[in-house]
Amino acid sequence: MSIKSNFTKVIAVAGGAVTIADVAQPIAPFASYIMAASAVMCVVFGVIKMLYKSWGETLSVFYFLSMGLFVLSSTMFYFQSQTDDGQRMGVLSTKIGQIESFQQSLGMIEQKLDSIDRTLKSVDTKMDNVKKEVSSDPVKELANLGIAWTGIKFYEAINNNDERVIDLFFKGGMRLGRIGHEYHGFTILTSIIHWPKSNWKAVLEEADSRGYDFNEAVFYHHNLEKAPPLHVAFLQSQFEIANYLINKGVTRAETLALWTKRKVTVQKTIDKKLPDCRPTVSGGIAFTNSDCERRRIYQKRDKAEAKKTMAKIDKIIGILKSN
Repeated sequence: MSIKSNFTKVIAVAGGAVTIADVAQPIAPFASYIMAASAVMCVVFGVIKMLYKSWGETLSVFYFLSMGLFVLSSTMFYFQSQTDDGQRMGVLSTKIGQIESFQQSLGMIEQKLDSIDRTLKSVDTKMDNVKKEVSSDPVKELANLGIAWTGIKFYEAINNNDERVIDLFFKGGMRLGRIGHEYHGFTILTSIIHWPKSNWKAVLEEADSRGYDFNEAVFYHHNLEKAPPLHVAFLQSQFEIANYLINKGVTRAETLALWTKRKVTVQKTIDKKLPDCRPTVSGGIAFTNSDCERRRIYQKRDKAEAKKTMAKIDKIIGILKSN
């Protein structure tokens, strides 16, 4: 058989295969599959031809076929990629109406479009349900974010200044009186007072706008003692927070009574006389009372600290008594 006859048949077979692949484009990108497979075949036959000086007619036919398939499929793939319709339906379908009609009669395009449409509607429905759930229930939205509905998680959000999560906790009704520090047993408000971040005022403002009562006593000492937040603020020397609470109109009477009582206790420490530690004489020898001297040193230190505390107490009582 002549080379010309073989070449003609090879081109006919390759052209037919690529044409069918283009018509079937709505099902899958067969042209790209043929291009990839024929490229591999070209490499394989090229290597064989390099290794063997002569080969049979059959191998020659397959070699030319692989080259023909690669050239034609590459050309077809290029033109398909130029337009959206070409990628979706194939090149011939965009140029020849009869081929498009043939594809439609086989249900290729409609089935795929119907499947896509059903998928999109399903996704839209699910997204609408998610949006409704998110907008109507802050607790569920926090759960979607992997955040538990606890005071500890609320305080973590405040500590990290996570405005979105803080807002969700407030919208869900979380109160600053919940335990927010697992180790110390502090409430959220106590923790804010102890370790105020730059956002402390914004958080308290939001709580105030939602009706939180800043007169409500909070735990402040390892979950054992409770006192008004104003008292805790003064204990921690957080005068800015204390003034904020006073400006919000919190009750001062209980806090004033606590500091007045503490002043009496501190004054007793200041007024306590130092022990007389004069040496004792025995047999004409003077003995220093070391225990007494040690107590005297400690008491002098306590007096000095008490005087500093008294200055702070006087400042606090002055603030509480001022109009």
